[in-house]
Amino acid sequence: MARTHGRILCRIWDNPEFLALDHEAQRLYMFLLSQRDLTFAGLIPMRSRRWAAKVRDTCAEDIEATLCDLARAHFVLVDDDTEEVLVRTYVRNDEVYRLPKVMIRMREDARQIESQRLRTALRDELQRLPLDELSDEPGRNDGPSTRAQVTAVVDALLSDLADPSRKGSGKGIGKGSRDLPRRVPDTPRVRAGVFPLPPTPSPQPLDGSPQASNVTDVTREPTDALTPGGHS
Repeated sequence: MARTHGRILCRIWDNPEFLALDHEAQRLYMFLLSQRDLTFAGLIPMRSRRWAAKVRDTCAEDIEATLCDLARAHFVLVDDDTEEVLVRTYVRNDEVYRLPKVMIRMREDARQIESQRLRTALRDELQRLPLDELSDEPGRNDGPSTRAQVTAVVDALLSDLADPSRKGSGKGIGKGSRDLPRRVPDTPRVRAGVFPLPPTPSPQPLDGSPQASNVTDVTREPTDALTPGGHS
């Protein structure tokens, strides 16, 4: 089910937290909502270079700085390790929760999230869904009601997101989310695939004498996680 449009609710212009953002952050937020690869769970891969190419006189560093502004205002969460962005209130504000069939697809999308921090944030958001607004009327052929169907999907997904091992696919759980730097540092940021593969070790001599290793162990310092919070 491909997305063909993004929903912008009129009430966003009554939200003081949104109005407090500058025009670049507001525009980027609406840009994210209208991307084809935004999933029904509100997740989108972080593609700062590709996004920058859509705007004249904008670079990837500008996009990342603006993402940081959105993250600080809790409109999005960013995991720089797994290169994922979560539009925090997407499932609720796009009213995905009102459509049982779309919710089934949303569950599959949510299970693909690599970042455990983003999975936890989405889990918190699911518990805020106004499911009491859904109909209790029996479905077709006396089947379960809309509320019963959606509640069953939400309950199953809450269990999925609480257990990192319960995923549809993927390479594992990200190391955590953090703010993107507001100012671009002098040193380049590390991206996946930047470093070449380590050289193939030379074969050991037949007499068993030791050889010096030429492979340097590079470790990455842990970073503070962005605390999920929320605008309405």
